[in-house]
Amino acid sequence: MIFIIIARFWYSLPPSETPKLEKFARQQFPDGFSKCKEYLRHKTLMISPYVLKHHVPDIKIHKMIHYPGEFVVTMGGAYHAGFNWGFNVAEAVNFATTRWLDLFENAAVRHLLLCFTPDSAL
Repeated sequence: MIFIIIARFWYSLPPSETPKLEKFARQQFPDGFSKCKEYLRHKTLMISPYVLKHHVPDIKIHKMIHYPGEFVVTMGGAYHAGFNWGFNVAEAVNFATTRWLDLFENAAVRHLLLCFTPDSAL
């Protein structure tokens, strides 16, 4: 929820579009993916939606403006990013319904399998 006056702009992809984004990202950033197969989950990279749409024309990208006093809910596993149009005071809360338990279990297993290295256990 945003508490202060300035709006926030969001981009999001439905979970069904995840394979298209990840395929594009692996092609564009092979060095990052060579270090970790879950490179995008490290949140160190932002891909312009215009660049993504140019290279992957059939990808579905949603955009919205988030105004003060409103809530934004994203689906588990959906890639999303946003930016403020100015100074903001905002709050984020993670929650899940029981329908998301399978998503959580699959994500946890995927993360362990793809990001684990012997060095990361130290």
